[in-house]
Amino acid sequence: LDRNSYDHRRVAPSPSISRAPPKKCPPT
Repeated sequence: LDRNSYDHRRVAPSPSISRAPPKKCPPT
């Protein structure tokens, strides 16, 4: 639960705005 929460809230919004437009989850 620690990695899922950290990856979904901190790693998702950061690379999401850097690579693609401001979305909730990147289209992998």
